[in-house]
Amino acid sequence: RVLTCIILDISRLFERMPMFKEFLMTALATSALFSSVLAQKPEEAKTQIARWKDNAKGVIVFYYDDGTGSALSFAVPTLEKYGVDGTFYIAPGWFEKNPEKLDVWIDAAKNPCIHLANHTWMHSGAKSLDEAESEIAKADDVLRSHLGFPKNKLMSFSHPGGVPWAITQDQEHQLAAKYSLISRPHGDKGVAGPDHDVKTAQDAIARLDLAEKTGELTFIMFHGVGGDWFKFPAADHEILIREVARRKAEGRIWAPATIDAQKYEAERNSASITNTTSADSLSFDLIVTTDPVQYDVPLTLVSPVPAGWESAVIQQDQRSFEAPVHQGVLTYDVKPVSSRITVSQNR
Repeated sequence: RVLTCIILDISRLFERMPMFKEFLMTALATSALFSSVLAQKPEEAKTQIARWKDNAKGVIVFYYDDGTGSALSFAVPTLEKYGVDGTFYIAPGWFEKNPEKLDVWIDAAKNPCIHLANHTWMHSGAKSLDEAESEIAKADDVLRSHLGFPKNKLMSFSHPGGVPWAITQDQEHQLAAKYSLISRPHGDKGVAGPDHDVKTAQDAIARLDLAEKTGELTFIMFHGVGGDWFKFPAADHEILIREVARRKAEGRIWAPATIDAQKYEAERNSASITNTTSADSLSFDLIVTTDPVQYDVPLTLVSPVPAGWESAVIQQDQRSFEAPVHQGVLTYDVKPVSSRITVSQNR
């Protein structure tokens, strides 16, 4: 109402100006739209599936390729220190003559922030489909046996760079699916090192800003932190990871293992919400078509709730839990399975 009165007062002063009538009508329409949005009852708004877990603005994942010694010396302790996840793409064949070195990686992966992934057996490439399958299969078998992963547990995969890889992208995806792997996202930006586009902490934080701005899955790829080949300064790496931890705590960024980002994206893209009803409580059907055994990352839902709610009780099938309400909005995680969900005020 205040905005409308101001516009009318201005119109009396400038009513003779050319084109002012058109401006006035547009402004009044905008005022009416703004007022209608403010007047909308929270319970009439629909529950949404968050683009990323915890309703973060963006997601960034960190690739550490080749099982470098510097990654063990510098990257792993830094990720553990700040509670940020990293995915380490290992070629187990490199450790065949020194299995104790592979054991060090397996031991590191006991920390929930450290995730191992398939980078083929020897990182020597493949000149045929059969060679590619052999490289993938041998690495898969060794990693799963050491990690205790069943054959159907999804893991991230990346083919090696700098060597021949003579199969198509479709063939790679088919092979990966055969071994319960998902090829990681690739791009021409985000490679760390002195001869690449991420040279400093500022460059890396710019990638973090990009993730938050666009909402797209963004990555940074390391081939050495503080040493080895495309080495990225260890001090700059720590500045980056500390900033990621800060933004995670503020709910701005999600920084999971690569495979968890891939799972969530697949779950979200397959999911929908139908049959919404509301009264004293909100009820709806969540439909998810991904395999709940392989795709097990919780989905984040966002529900506007009536004024006065301080917390809510969420019921999903036989599971019940509580969650706080913040400024009339409830943000909560549910299992990525088709189910009836009810949200009610916690009295």
